[in-house]
Amino acid sequence: MKKLLVLLGVVAVGLVVYNYATTGTVALVPPSMSMSADERAVADLEERFADARRSFAQAGRGAGLTGMDTTGDADAAMRSVQTISNDLHELQKRLSSQPAKQKAETLAASIESYQRELR
Repeated sequence: MKKLLVLLGVVAVGLVVYNYATTGTVALVPPSMSMSADERAVADLEERFADARRSFAQAGRGAGLTGMDTTGDADAAMRSVQTISNDLHELQKRLSSQPAKQKAETLAASIESYQRELR
């Protein structure tokens, strides 16, 4: 019985560590499991936006380090940000839960700020 409790404790700690490493939150169950469909849709757009920002930054670093022309990569990242913005605008029309609406508004403000920063 004692070994079983120790095993369960080790598994629980492993899950918490895994969730922290993958999502950045300390939880036994991933936060995506407790999200509504609206919140998951907004979280997906947040992740796509973060990926686009990383792609744009990577294009800038590549150009700075190697001197290669990476305008195509940067342009693709900016088109991706615009697509995400359009998708978010469409999603905001359908959102029903208040937490999802708040997250969507925050994301829209982040996207707008990022686009203004790059102009």
